[in-house]
Amino acid sequence: MKGNNEGKGCLILFASPFILIGLVTLCLSIINFYNSEKTTNWLKTSAQVKSLEFHLENEDGAESNEVIITYEYIIDNKKYKNNKIAYGYGMNGVDNHHALYLKLKDSKKIIAYVNPANNSDSILIKGINGSIIGLLIFSIMWNSALSLFLVPISMKNNSKLVFKKLIIVTIVIWIIGIILIVTKSIQIPLENKIEVLETKIDTNV
Repeated sequence: MKGNNEGKGCLILFASPFILIGLVTLCLSIINFYNSEKTTNWLKTSAQVKSLEFHLENEDGAESNEVIITYEYIIDNKKYKNNKIAYGYGMNGVDNHHALYLKLKDSKKIIAYVNPANNSDSILIKGINGSIIGLLIFSIMWNSALSLFLVPISMKNNSKLVFKKLIIVTIVIWIIGIILIVTKSIQIPLENKIEVLETKIDTNV
Protein backbone atom coordinates (compact mmCIF):
# COMPACT_ATOMS: atom_id res chain seq x y z
CA MET A 1 0.00 0.00 0.00
CA LYS A 2 2.83 2.35 0.91
CA GLY A 3 4.62 1.64 -2.36
CA ASN A 4 1.39 2.27 -4.28
CA ASN A 5 0.92 5.67 -2.58
CA GLU A 6 4.51 6.60 -3.29
CA GLY A 7 3.99 5.68 -6.95
CA LYS A 8 0.91 7.89 -7.15
CA GLY A 9 2.81 10.73 -5.50
CA CYS A 10 5.65 10.47 -8.03
CA LEU A 11 3.16 10.39 -10.88
CA ILE A 12 1.40 13.53 -9.60
CA LEU A 13 4.77 15.24 -9.16
CA PHE A 14 5.70 14.35 -12.73
CA ALA A 15 2.35 15.66 -13.99
CA SER A 16 2.52 18.91 -11.97
CA PRO A 17 3.92 21.07 -14.85
CA PHE A 18 1.13 19.83 -17.11
CA ILE A 19 -1.43 20.49 -14.38
CA LEU A 20 -0.04 24.02 -14.03
CA ILE A 21 -0.43 24.64 -17.78
CA GLY A 22 -4.04 23.46 -17.58
CA LEU A 23 -4.81 25.70 -14.60
CA VAL A 24 -3.08 28.76 -16.08
CA THR A 25 -4.83 28.50 -19.46
CA LEU A 26 -8.19 27.94 -17.77
CA CYS A 27 -7.68 30.92 -15.44
CA LEU A 28 -6.59 33.15 -18.33
CA SER A 29 -9.68 32.13 -20.29
CA ILE A 30 -11.99 32.97 -17.40
CA ILE A 31 -10.22 36.29 -16.74
CA ASN A 32 -10.39 37.29 -20.42
CA PHE A 33 -14.08 36.36 -20.64
CA TYR A 34 -14.73 38.45 -17.53
CA ASN A 35 -12.73 41.44 -18.77
CA SER A 36 -14.35 41.28 -22.21
CA GLU A 37 -17.79 41.27 -20.66
CA LYS A 38 -16.90 44.43 -18.69
CA THR A 39 -16.08 46.33 -21.88
CA THR A 40 -19.69 46.37 -23.08
CA ASN A 41 -20.32 49.58 -21.11
CA TRP A 42 -17.03 51.32 -21.89
CA LEU A 43 -17.08 54.83 -23.35
CA LYS A 44 -16.76 55.24 -27.10
CA THR A 45 -14.29 57.88 -28.21
CA SER A 46 -12.16 58.99 -31.15
CA ALA A 47 -8.50 57.95 -31.11
CA GLN A 48 -5.61 58.95 -33.34
CA VAL A 49 -3.28 56.27 -34.66
CA LYS A 50 0.30 57.20 -33.73
CA SER A 51 2.14 54.12 -34.99
CA LEU A 52 1.40 50.78 -36.60
CA GLU A 53 3.53 47.81 -37.57
CA PHE A 54 3.13 44.18 -38.50
CA HIS A 55 5.52 42.52 -36.10
CA LEU A 56 7.30 39.39 -37.26
CA GLU A 57 9.86 37.69 -35.08
CA ASN A 58 11.63 34.39 -34.69
CA GLU A 59 11.49 32.64 -31.35
CA ASP A 60 13.47 29.42 -31.22
CA GLY A 61 13.10 29.09 -34.96
CA ALA A 62 9.34 29.67 -34.96
CA GLU A 63 7.74 32.60 -36.73
CA SER A 64 4.99 34.64 -35.10
CA ASN A 65 3.23 37.76 -36.27
CA GLU A 66 1.10 40.31 -34.52
CA VAL A 67 -0.27 43.78 -35.14
CA ILE A 68 1.43 46.37 -32.94
CA ILE A 69 -0.43 49.68 -32.70
CA THR A 70 -0.15 52.80 -30.58
CA TYR A 71 -3.12 55.16 -30.40
CA GLU A 72 -3.89 58.36 -28.54
CA TYR A 73 -7.17 59.81 -27.26
CA ILE A 74 -8.36 62.68 -25.10
CA ILE A 75 -10.76 62.39 -22.15
CA ASP A 76 -11.65 65.49 -20.09
CA ASN A 77 -8.88 67.47 -21.76
CA LYS A 78 -6.30 64.89 -20.71
CA LYS A 79 -4.30 62.94 -23.30
CA TYR A 80 -3.89 59.17 -23.00
CA LYS A 81 -1.87 56.67 -25.01
CA ASN A 82 -2.42 52.92 -25.27
CA ASN A 83 -1.59 49.89 -27.44
CA LYS A 84 -4.20 47.34 -26.39
CA ILE A 85 -6.28 45.97 -29.28
CA ALA A 86 -8.53 43.47 -27.48
CA TYR A 87 -8.48 41.21 -24.47
CA GLY A 88 -6.75 37.96 -25.37
CA TYR A 89 -5.45 39.25 -28.70
CA GLY A 90 -2.24 37.53 -29.81
CA MET A 91 -2.50 34.67 -27.33
CA ASN A 92 -2.84 32.02 -30.02
CA GLY A 93 -2.89 31.55 -33.78
CA VAL A 94 -6.61 31.82 -34.50
CA ASP A 95 -6.62 35.52 -35.36
CA ASN A 96 -6.06 36.79 -38.89
CA HIS A 97 -3.36 39.31 -38.02
CA HIS A 98 -2.70 40.26 -41.64
CA ALA A 99 -6.35 41.15 -42.30
CA LEU A 100 -6.37 43.27 -39.13
CA TYR A 101 -3.20 45.04 -40.26
CA LEU A 102 -4.68 45.77 -43.71
CA LYS A 103 -7.75 47.30 -42.06
CA LEU A 104 -5.60 49.56 -39.87
CA LYS A 105 -2.64 50.41 -42.11
CA ASP A 106 -4.25 53.45 -43.76
CA SER A 107 -6.26 54.54 -40.73
CA LYS A 108 -5.69 57.91 -39.14
CA LYS A 109 -8.55 58.08 -36.66
CA ILE A 110 -10.36 55.10 -35.17
CA ILE A 111 -12.86 54.34 -32.44
CA ALA A 112 -11.49 53.31 -29.03
CA TYR A 113 -13.43 52.14 -26.00
CA VAL A 114 -12.35 53.62 -22.68
CA ASN A 115 -12.85 52.28 -19.18
CA PRO A 116 -14.98 54.93 -17.38
CA ALA A 117 -13.42 53.94 -14.05
CA ASN A 118 -9.87 54.23 -15.40
CA ASN A 119 -9.44 56.41 -18.49
CA SER A 120 -5.92 55.10 -19.14
CA ASP A 121 -7.43 51.67 -19.80
CA SER A 122 -8.79 51.23 -23.33
CA ILE A 123 -9.25 48.79 -26.20
CA LEU A 124 -10.15 48.95 -29.88
CA ILE A 125 -12.33 45.83 -29.99
CA LYS A 126 -14.73 45.04 -27.20
CA GLY A 127 -16.53 41.80 -26.46
CA ILE A 128 -15.56 38.17 -27.05
CA ASN A 129 -13.07 37.33 -29.78
CA GLY A 130 -11.56 34.22 -31.36
CA SER A 131 -8.41 34.30 -29.24
CA ILE A 132 -10.40 34.04 -26.02
CA ILE A 133 -12.55 31.20 -27.37
CA GLY A 134 -9.50 29.47 -28.84
CA LEU A 135 -7.63 29.55 -25.54
CA LEU A 136 -10.67 28.16 -23.72
CA ILE A 137 -10.99 25.31 -26.22
CA PHE A 138 -7.28 24.52 -25.87
CA SER A 139 -7.63 24.54 -22.08
CA ILE A 140 -10.63 22.18 -22.16
CA MET A 141 -8.83 19.80 -24.55
CA TRP A 142 -5.64 19.90 -22.48
CA ASN A 143 -7.40 19.33 -19.15
CA SER A 144 -9.59 16.55 -20.54
CA ALA A 145 -6.49 14.68 -21.73
CA LEU A 146 -4.83 15.28 -18.37
CA SER A 147 -7.84 13.85 -16.57
CA LEU A 148 -7.13 10.46 -18.18
CA PHE A 149 -4.04 10.25 -15.99
CA LEU A 150 -5.25 12.02 -12.86
CA VAL A 151 -8.77 10.61 -12.39
CA PRO A 152 -7.68 6.94 -12.19
CA ILE A 153 -5.11 7.95 -9.53
CA SER A 154 -7.76 9.63 -7.38
CA MET A 155 -10.21 6.73 -7.59
CA LYS A 156 -10.05 4.40 -4.60
CA ASN A 157 -11.48 1.57 -6.61
CA ASN A 158 -10.16 1.35 -10.14
CA SER A 159 -13.45 1.41 -11.99
CA LYS A 160 -12.91 0.36 -15.59
CA LEU A 161 -16.39 1.57 -16.50
CA VAL A 162 -15.71 5.10 -15.26
CA PHE A 163 -12.37 5.17 -17.07
CA LYS A 164 -13.97 3.96 -20.34
CA LYS A 165 -16.60 6.72 -20.10
CA LEU A 166 -13.84 9.24 -19.43
CA ILE A 167 -11.96 8.09 -22.53
CA ILE A 168 -15.09 8.46 -24.67
CA VAL A 169 -15.79 11.97 -23.32
CA THR A 170 -12.17 13.00 -23.92
CA ILE A 171 -12.21 11.67 -27.49
CA VAL A 172 -15.45 13.56 -28.20
CA ILE A 173 -13.98 16.77 -26.74
CA TRP A 174 -10.84 16.45 -28.86
CA ILE A 175 -12.75 15.68 -32.06
CA ILE A 176 -15.01 18.72 -31.55
CA GLY A 177 -12.03 20.91 -30.60
CA ILE A 178 -9.96 19.87 -33.62
CA ILE A 179 -12.92 20.42 -35.96
CA LEU A 180 -13.53 23.91 -34.55
CA ILE A 181 -9.86 24.84 -34.86
CA VAL A 182 -9.22 23.33 -38.31
CA THR A 183 -12.41 24.72 -39.85
CA LYS A 184 -11.71 28.10 -38.15
CA SER A 185 -15.26 28.13 -36.82
CA ILE A 186 -14.04 29.97 -33.74
CA GLN A 187 -12.42 32.73 -35.77
CA ILE A 188 -14.18 36.05 -35.25
CA PRO A 189 -12.88 38.58 -37.82
CA LEU A 190 -11.38 41.30 -35.65
CA GLU A 191 -10.94 43.58 -38.64
CA ASN A 192 -14.73 43.78 -39.00
CA LYS A 193 -15.01 45.15 -35.46
CA ILE A 194 -12.57 48.02 -36.05
CA GLU A 195 -14.31 51.34 -36.69
CA VAL A 196 -12.24 53.66 -38.87
CA LEU A 197 -13.29 57.32 -38.69
CA GLU A 198 -10.65 58.78 -40.98
CA THR A 199 -7.97 57.40 -43.27
CA LYS A 200 -4.67 58.89 -44.40
CA ILE A 201 -6.00 59.32 -47.93
CA ASP A 202 -9.15 61.18 -46.83
CA THR A 203 -9.35 64.63 -48.36
CA ASN A 204 -11.68 67.51 -47.67
CA VAL A 205 -13.08 68.30 -51.11
